[in-house]
Amino acid sequence: MILFPEARNERFRFSVEKAGVVLAGLLYLFVAFAAIMKAQSGLEPNYALPVVVGLLPVCAFFAFRYPMIFPFALYLVTLPFDALLQVSGGGSTLGKLIAIATVGTMVLHALLLRKAYVPHRSWYFWAGLTLYMAGSLLWTSDPANGTVITLTVLQLFSFMTILAMYPATRGEFMIALWLLIGCGLVASLFALEQYATGNTSSHGTRVDITLGGKYAIDFNYFAASFILPIAIAMCFTFFSDRLVARIAAGGATLVLMAGLLVTGSRGAFIASVAIFIYFGIRSKYRVQVGAFVGLIGVVTLLIPSVYERFANDPSGQQGSASGRTFIWQTGLYSLREHLMFGSGVGSYQLTYDRNFINVYQAAFQGWSRPSHSILVGGVTELGIVGLIVLLAAWYVSFRQLKIIPKTSEWFGLRLALEGSIVALFAMSLSIDPTLIKYIWLAHSMALMLLNQAVPRVLRLERSPLRTRAPVPVATAARRERVPARVR
Repeated sequence: MILFPEARNERFRFSVEKAGVVLAGLLYLFVAFAAIMKAQSGLEPNYALPVVVGLLPVCAFFAFRYPMIFPFALYLVTLPFDALLQVSGGGSTLGKLIAIATVGTMVLHALLLRKAYVPHRSWYFWAGLTLYMAGSLLWTSDPANGTVITLTVLQLFSFMTILAMYPATRGEFMIALWLLIGCGLVASLFALEQYATGNTSSHGTRVDITLGGKYAIDFNYFAASFILPIAIAMCFTFFSDRLVARIAAGGATLVLMAGLLVTGSRGAFIASVAIFIYFGIRSKYRVQVGAFVGLIGVVTLLIPSVYERFANDPSGQQGSASGRTFIWQTGLYSLREHLMFGSGVGSYQLTYDRNFINVYQAAFQGWSRPSHSILVGGVTELGIVGLIVLLAAWYVSFRQLKIIPKTSEWFGLRLALEGSIVALFAMSLSIDPTLIKYIWLAHSMALMLLNQAVPRVLRLERSPLRTRAPVPVATAARRERVPARVR
């Protein structure tokens, strides 16, 4: 459905584009001329300004026509480094601002097309979870932190809603998938460069990514950004029709695994293994997957950071998952008071501090510790009821893709997204996943895949003008034959 008739729409669109290109070109020439005159006057020229202004028409074109390419691509680039890109003291990041711009351009594009998709099943479960978390503010023991977390979750859910309803074309969706791999490669190469130059943590085995000593990326959160790109790269490695694409995707998988390994995240390593096992079980390329995983195993031997952390627990207590079991015991002590509905969103650290004296810890873990577990944190803050809603949302996200059959061209991507959801859930057993944007993106990509495979279109048709009904031809002819006095 389009807003104008076909021919009129073509003339309208091209006239606007040509006018925009002409105006942008004139503006670019003006700024470039000003920069040249400034250089001739002996002042230092500002070459960045004309370059940026020169890219404005290109960015505006893609934002108007293909928002999945821009600014969504820019959002994907900044996503792994979101914690470093702080733009204000209030916690706002550059990624959040780009996400707002992405939402605006996608909404505008959908309105111009007068077309959107109806979200599939899992969206309603995530909506229910978001509402439950917002409702738990009524009884949370930490309203300040709970409000911050709830606002962030509402923003992430809103972004999921836009992606679930945006009428992406097949080309846009495929480009977004390759962009995910590309952005993962950027993050991986940066991590490998930092690791090679000795920018590691105090233990000397994990890459340490900071910005000016003020902002830092959590090791596990940064490692989570590699899970979805690895799963998609595995899909293209075995399901792509082109040999060049298979080779490129296979090489990208190796680089992504290397970047994951230098983070030293044991949870991310287990998650990647879950992806390989899932592909080996569900796909018909079991032998090829086995051989490829063997090649990846050689890469892991070259970067033994994860194996060293498995062998030497930093907490000094083997089997405690770096002290997580002690943190879980302290947090779960509160269930005797808040079993059904929990202590409220964002209250785990305060609940942990209140129960700290009552629970023995073999190794001191300090005060105000986060839950480090989707299960422990979920049942403590949201209770049994909230935990059921949370697990149902994850399960439906995973199972809703079963409507894509093995004969479908999208079956490979189905395995990739199912494997990424399984892997991210496995990783979430030892981290706090609520605010990790890549986890929300993985569930959003599953909804977008369903829009490609089994679309449910919501069309916003324009109401026709009410006019007088035409007189049938036979009736008109009969009236002409009847004398006027009879009428």
